[in-house]
Amino acid sequence: MRTEWLRSRSVQGGLLGVLLVVVLAGWALSSPPGSSPDDGFHLTSIWCAEGFDGEFCFENPGSADPAVALVPLRVLELSCYQYDGSRSASCLEEDDRLVSDRLSPKDSNVTGARPNLYYRAMHVFADADVLAAGNRIRAANILVVTLMLLATALVATDRVRTAFVLTTLVVGVPLGLFLVTSVNTAAWGLAGLVTLWANGVTAMTHPDRRRRLVAGLLAVIGVVLAMGSRTEAVVHVALTLGVLGILWWYSAGRPTPLLDLTGGRRTLARGVLVAGLVAAAGLALALAPDSASLDTALRDIGNGYDRMAARGIGDPLLAILFEVPVLWTGAFGLNWGLGALDTPIPSIATVPLMAAFVILLVRGLTGATRPRTLAASLVLVVLVLFPTFALLRSALIVYEGLQPRQFMAMLFVLLGIALLRLPGEEPLRLGRGTRRMLLIALGVGHTVAHLVNIRRYVSGLLPGHLGEFRHVSFASEIEWWWSGLPSPNVVWAVTSLAFVAAVWLTLRVAFPDDAATDRAEPAAARA
Repeated sequence: MRTEWLRSRSVQGGLLGVLLVVVLAGWALSSPPGSSPDDGFHLTSIWCAEGFDGEFCFENPGSADPAVALVPLRVLELSCYQYDGSRSASCLEEDDRLVSDRLSPKDSNVTGARPNLYYRAMHVFADADVLAAGNRIRAANILVVTLMLLATALVATDRVRTAFVLTTLVVGVPLGLFLVTSVNTAAWGLAGLVTLWANGVTAMTHPDRRRRLVAGLLAVIGVVLAMGSRTEAVVHVALTLGVLGILWWYSAGRPTPLLDLTGGRRTLARGVLVAGLVAAAGLALALAPDSASLDTALRDIGNGYDRMAARGIGDPLLAILFEVPVLWTGAFGLNWGLGALDTPIPSIATVPLMAAFVILLVRGLTGATRPRTLAASLVLVVLVLFPTFALLRSALIVYEGLQPRQFMAMLFVLLGIALLRLPGEEPLRLGRGTRRMLLIALGVGHTVAHLVNIRRYVSGLLPGHLGEFRHVSFASEIEWWWSGLPSPNVVWAVTSLAFVAAVWLTLRVAFPDDAATDRAEPAAARA
């Protein structure tokens, strides 16, 4: 009776939305603008999104590289604390840091080598006050992410909503939360790719035609966001379309809202599906930048293999393949830090987060039907091959170039398909013990990761084993923080409690009938 008010869908959605905003705001406050990977490039590309305008971006006549532009030095100074984990963000408060009129050369996207939609959209916030501009860009990203997540959850069926929300909470900590609250293009990339699979399934299975149309529109918006911000989004979109194609193919002939087909109509539907996927793949390749074209990629892979062999790497393919899983676990902070890889996450956070992911993945795929098994298998294959060939193309091994943020979107699809229950399948059930374990694991993982991220910029990290800066202390002096806001400890506590409440609410709402199951299982065991 005490939680009777939670049975209202409007109350559930509103409360979860408020908690989501609190968590995202807490992560945005935990670091200053310019703290995410490659932010020097991204900030320069935002300021130069309209080309050499003579105000924010200038041509660099002394450079042989046309991608190098001149931007105000104060733009690059937003990242003055990067690469040194012991250094706080106090350098931002030095008098001459963010007001200098000097120009500095920096590589950018002025040649259009990468998608430019994100940079053009964020260029409207470019301003002489670079700190305020950076905060506005982050606020805009939080708005985009919040709207996409809430809209996707609201239009989905109950089963899709359960899989989507639970997946987002599990896979999004800590790297996802850090990126979507930054100025990095990954904010738009994740907003589009994380929601694409769920909106695609909703568009196929929801009994309400209007919601199917809304979900389809959201899927299109997600593709635009992803393709307009990230080069590798071509592969992610193609993978998600392949997963949806498998689910659709096996849905033909079953009594689903969209495909109540038999006989010749079923064959026709499958033919239309194949033609649509081919057309979508062709369109994606046509819209992709030159660096993502198939012929260029194949040529670069061959050249990269030869270059790696020349470095003395006996078998470049195996050298990469054996270490690829590290690029998956990096989403949970294992062996890969946040920021410019200068904020290592302790094992007490990464181990529970990875355990929650693995347990849910195994639990979700246990007894999976053929379409979900094939779809999950496709994701696993691409999770291996995509990083492998991407590194071969660059003639690099793991840790030398690419990072988990470029592949983590696939983990959302993998766990989402595992937790999804299609029409005709038994609903997903989690026992009371499993739910408690998830609440503790996710709560501990998020709380520790958020604390380390705050303290890295507020006070700097303390040296630990072999001189690495990876430890925090509440006794450390506060060297940087936002003026007029509560203390870092208050922000950390509120954000942590909001995340735990979001996980508890999700589990409580998604599995309301499991309490009876929990009571029945011991009785059955005794019998």
